[in-house]
Amino acid sequence: MSEAATFPFAETPPLPPSLIFPVGISVSGLSGVLLEWSYNSPFDTFATRFDIRYRIDGGVWIDISNYSDSNTPARATAMTQAIEVQARVDWQVRAYGELGDVGSWSDVATFFTIGIPKPPTIVSVTNSNRPTINFSAQNLMSWEIEIWKNGSRIYETGNQPFTGEYQHITNQFFANGNYIARMRGTNEFGITSGCVERPFTIHTIPPEAMTLSAVNNLRRFIRLCFNNEGSNTVYVYRSVWQENKFLRIGKTTGCIFDDYTAAPGVRYEYFARAVTAKFSFADSNRATGLAEFAETTFAEYNNLQGMLFLEYQAGGIPTKDATFAAEKSLTQFTGRSKPVLQVGEHTSNSISFSFYCSRNAHERLKKLAESGKVLLMRDKRHGSIFGTIAGSITTRLIAVLDGFVVSFAFTEVDFRQEVDIE
Repeated sequence: MSEAATFPFAETPPLPPSLIFPVGISVSGLSGVLLEWSYNSPFDTFATRFDIRYRIDGGVWIDISNYSDSNTPARATAMTQAIEVQARVDWQVRAYGELGDVGSWSDVATFFTIGIPKPPTIVSVTNSNRPTINFSAQNLMSWEIEIWKNGSRIYETGNQPFTGEYQHITNQFFANGNYIARMRGTNEFGITSGCVERPFTIHTIPPEAMTLSAVNNLRRFIRLCFNNEGSNTVYVYRSVWQENKFLRIGKTTGCIFDDYTAAPGVRYEYFARAVTAKFSFADSNRATGLAEFAETTFAEYNNLQGMLFLEYQAGGIPTKDATFAAEKSLTQFTGRSKPVLQVGEHTSNSISFSFYCSRNAHERLKKLAESGKVLLMRDKRHGSIFGTIAGSITTRLIAVLDGFVVSFAFTEVDFRQEVDIE
């Protein structure tokens, strides 16, 4: 009787799986990412299990091990954990054949998650009264910076586009003291990161404070005088008296500043800030000023001395009719018997003028209307308004006088009066 022969089965490991999705693309990872691959083997149809692993931004591998199913199909899937950050994710898979023999790992595939981006890093803040904030970031499309002091936000940039500059020079002066800089970034998908912060301290040596005085009721302006001895730049700040809301209205390297934007009949309070080349500063005493004049004046914002003014002349007192309009419309819709009110966010302020002017004043008025620059109108009743001459100028000849009666509308525009530090 012959003995039965035994033959051991040779291992038939499967080939590395083919990774299908996601490969080389960006996907949302907030709820996890579904990984998909196909089983490759010349010896059998189904795998007994798979090992899956992935890593985030080159970190340690995270295993989805012993993933198995009865009759595991040739095309299989697995879900990662939630990946809430914007990151680069590498992943690979290996398979076990029907005999349990394991194949080799697949090549590494890469995808990118559309998640909350990592916040920028504030690298440093310079010791300056106009500090520079240096930062680093990845996948940055825009950013915001705030500066806080004693629990209050005292500076903010708003959302700024990233232009390749990893720094921001503040457009404001800060006194010596302790501060906190906060920053957040937004990626190319419009998702904003969390906020990162860095405390910093400013300690500099200020220059000598100046003495300020104001000369009132000159020819439609207020003159400010200060003892600017040296090479300091002087910034002039103004507020309506007792309101304590100061605006930086001008700068000079001299000892005199003439404020041609002061509205007639309004009392203002001023101070002058001496600033060194390294941005340390000292503020002068405060002085009040008043410009009293009856005329209505017009001038280009960058040539305020060259003003045109309307006076009470032989043709009578100029008329000034103010108009205010809010953005509203009445729209008819099918199925409704009455129109629907739709309200926008915009408003319009304008003043209609009619006055007598000489031939010379008429020509100057036409040049102002042709100007592409913002105009400043100053009037005792309406104050100081930045705007433009809108529409046409109507001119009527006065037979008994060597001049004209002109009518036009002046419309207020959005204009930033505050001067930059640059």
